[in-house]
Amino acid sequence: MKPRIRELAVKAQTWKTLLSYTLAATAVGIAAQTPWEEFLVNKGNKKQALKKIIPDFFEILGRSVKEMWNGGAKQTKTAGVLGKIFLLGSAVMALSAPIASLSGFRSKHEHKSTVDDSKRYYEA
Repeated sequence: MKPRIRELAVKAQTWKTLLSYTLAATAVGIAAQTPWEEFLVNKGNKKQALKKIIPDFFEILGRSVKEMWNGGAKQTKTAGVLGKIFLLGSAVMALSAPIASLSGFRSKHEHKSTVDDSKRYYEA
């Protein structure tokens, strides 16, 4: 593999790993909010059509994100700050990962060529 391609692959794998940890931590934080408890308690007993569950899912997700942003059910200042850090950190990481992976890829690096241009490697 060429050194530039290898460098890009290593950067992409590193950012993928960092992003997956960040998004997983944020998803756990969102899932720990009280709207999900309400959703599971209320919807677990009733069988509803998929048409009804999908809009409820997005409504619950929105309420959970707002609750996490504000500091949870108790709305403590520390939980609010941590919620904002997780939500904003995930967004920044998701936006910066592809940019950081590709940064410097097209710039000219001083790599020693393996082919000596002054020699002829073929019969003319």
